[in-house]
Amino acid sequence: MSENYNQFADPENDGINLKAILGVARIHWYLFIITMALGFAGAWLINRYTTPVYMVQSQILLTNEEKGRSGMEILGEQSIGGSFNPFDPTFINDKIQIIKSKQFISDIVDTLNFTERYFEEGEINTTERYRTNPFKAQLVVKNPSIYGVNFKIVFKSPQVFELFAANQENTIIKNTYRTGSWIYHPSFNLKIDLLLKPEFFNEIKDVKFQYMLLEKINVASYYSSALIIEPVKSTKSLQLTIQDNTPEKAVDFLNEIANSFVRKGLDDKNIYFVTSLQFINSELKKVEQSLDSLELGLEALKKQKKIVDIPAKASTVIGELTSIEGEKYEQELLLKSASALRTYILEHVDLTNLAPATFGITEPLLIPYINKVAETNIVFNRVSRIYLPGTKNYNEALENYRNAKEQLLESVKNVEMVIGLQVDEYSKKVGQLESEISNIPAAQRQFIGWERKLGVQENIYLLLLEKKFEYEIAQSGNKSDFSVLNEAEIIEQTQPDTRRNYIIAFILALFIPSLILFLRIYFDRKLRSREQIEKGTKIPFLAAIPHHKGEAQLVFLQNSKSITAEAFRNLRSAMNYMLPEDNRSKVVLITSTVGGEGKTFCTLNLAHVLAISGKTVVILGLDLRKPRLHLSFDIKNESGMSNYLVGRAKLDDVIKTTGIDNLAIIPSGPVPPNPSELILSQPLKNAITELKKRYDYILLDTAPLGLVTDAIDLMALSDLTLYMMRENYSEVSSVGFLNSLFVDKKLLRVGIVLNDSTFSGAKYGYGYGGYSYGYSYGYGYGYNYGYGYGYYDDHEQEKPWHNFITGRYRKKFD
Repeated sequence: MSENYNQFADPENDGINLKAILGVARIHWYLFIITMALGFAGAWLINRYTTPVYMVQSQILLTNEEKGRSGMEILGEQSIGGSFNPFDPTFINDKIQIIKSKQFISDIVDTLNFTERYFEEGEINTTERYRTNPFKAQLVVKNPSIYGVNFKIVFKSPQVFELFAANQENTIIKNTYRTGSWIYHPSFNLKIDLLLKPEFFNEIKDVKFQYMLLEKINVASYYSSALIIEPVKSTKSLQLTIQDNTPEKAVDFLNEIANSFVRKGLDDKNIYFVTSLQFINSELKKVEQSLDSLELGLEALKKQKKIVDIPAKASTVIGELTSIEGEKYEQELLLKSASALRTYILEHVDLTNLAPATFGITEPLLIPYINKVAETNIVFNRVSRIYLPGTKNYNEALENYRNAKEQLLESVKNVEMVIGLQVDEYSKKVGQLESEISNIPAAQRQFIGWERKLGVQENIYLLLLEKKFEYEIAQSGNKSDFSVLNEAEIIEQTQPDTRRNYIIAFILALFIPSLILFLRIYFDRKLRSREQIEKGTKIPFLAAIPHHKGEAQLVFLQNSKSITAEAFRNLRSAMNYMLPEDNRSKVVLITSTVGGEGKTFCTLNLAHVLAISGKTVVILGLDLRKPRLHLSFDIKNESGMSNYLVGRAKLDDVIKTTGIDNLAIIPSGPVPPNPSELILSQPLKNAITELKKRYDYILLDTAPLGLVTDAIDLMALSDLTLYMMRENYSEVSSVGFLNSLFVDKKLLRVGIVLNDSTFSGAKYGYGYGGYSYGYSYGYGYGYNYGYGYGYYDDHEQEKPWHNFITGRYRKKFD
């Protein structure tokens, strides 16, 4: 039994009574209606006045796989960057870093003029006027503090506008100015030009506009951080995403990024052709000048020496010599390219743009090393942005880059040596052929020399023209490795999420009142219903006394037909079932746990209902510490039980009449210094013995049991103990306290009475079927007595809807 008490008395161990929660929710339905209305109103306001934010996306394809050869393939060379795999994370991350770099974004911001922003103030929200601004502002910044300052502009006429600007410290400018005229200020110069035609001016008259100029680096930083770039799974493309409250602006931003990135890819490839063509054009210019000079010299020699022809053998030697010198020149060009490549590698730290076409390198041995240097340099640059020098990843990337450079330099050195040997070999052959020419007569030999030089220069010229033609064709057929896969488009509105906000409002409208009601129930320690009593103890439950609305203590004098009066009749019947069935007088003790639970109220009305039934009743005021019994009968408390118990008065002297037939009382009397000792004294036992001879019922109104032990001492003299508990006032733990006394057999004949009941237990999920009001075991009022509801006065039967309208619902919780 004590275990049941512990579980009952401690709300933390009592579990969750879902039925009770639903019952409370049914009573407080209006809380859900209120929170639902507030929640949906709040969601509507959020959806209405939150500035919308839109998600915009586009896609860039990283490789082209169209049929046909690229410009580099026409030259029989590998495509630039051809050693990179688009699926390689390094390759993809490099492209992402390029796009998100502040330099790249800064160019986009500059192109789209995102540093200037125009706004229109509304009653609640301020919206940006992107590409729809009715005026154009030109701001020349003299002081950097002007960046980000909000210039407020109101047009009063097509020629006049008001201007106001302030910072956190003070007002910068406030005056009226003319449109189209410069405003000169120590920190800036400003001119406002109206773009609308005069007939449309009324649309913007007195409208509040805002203009601000932002610093480009700050705007680029914002867009760089706001831009999200992700590789599309299992494809060679990147997805670009950005969210902005001006979707048109976001669309332009992503489209410009994609187009600029594609152009950059093409420009990066074309720069190699441009470099090569510049070198070829410079060589062509030199050869052309040499050809002009040789042709003039040869013509002059023919006229001077009158040479018409040369021997066939000499002609053959000249042809062979010309061919060898052309091949020698071609090798010398390759040697120059290799030498220039080596010098570039030694003089430059960043070699990310290094490519074979930059120096016209066609040597197959060098191309893989050149590409590897560029690749390892890109990796090192990315790692150096993440890791500090000296860390493992940093050192590994740096070591790979250095090794690639050393390998390339070693390969260039080997190529230079091989080409140098070939040039030397050609020089030897040239020397041999020139010795053969030395046997020819001087005049013819001189002519042959001029003609040989002319032939060599012609071959070189043709070679350079061929190279130039090939590079120009390659450049014209060149295309970017990147292309726009999907142009920017608005995907969805991300803020406010209208549907989500309404769902959240609905959930909160259910959750908040439910949580409040649950917590009030879960942490509620007050006694709320008969069920809680019956759950915590096996002590018989005798009756539930309804809430008494009158001021008088004696309910039968106020209205004998009230439900409260009927409740005391039921208590009288239930009490008689527990008393011995004999003709001797009965002693009934009435007590409670603490004061204020209705102990005296119950004693008085129980005595009255017994007196009405024809029984003689006397009430003993044994609450000697706090006398209250006499107040209901206009009796003075000058003498009473305390006087009798100390021997200063006789029993007959302290018995007082009440004006009610068959009912007498013995008030408590003056407060004694030792009430507990007086209660245990023999005179009290003698008084009860004497009173049993005179009265049918002796009711003992004692002190609260939870404060003093007087009532326990008196229980030995009583036939029945009525233990009072008060709904919404008594603690749940008082049931456990009483039950522990009952288990320990300190209480034997005891019954529980619930006072001030509103019968709300059923509403809270506590009621039992068949016990609609639960006055006693099977004694529901209006049933066994056949009275029905019509038996009672109307003021006792106010309907719930009437109580709700008049605000007369009693509080269910303290």
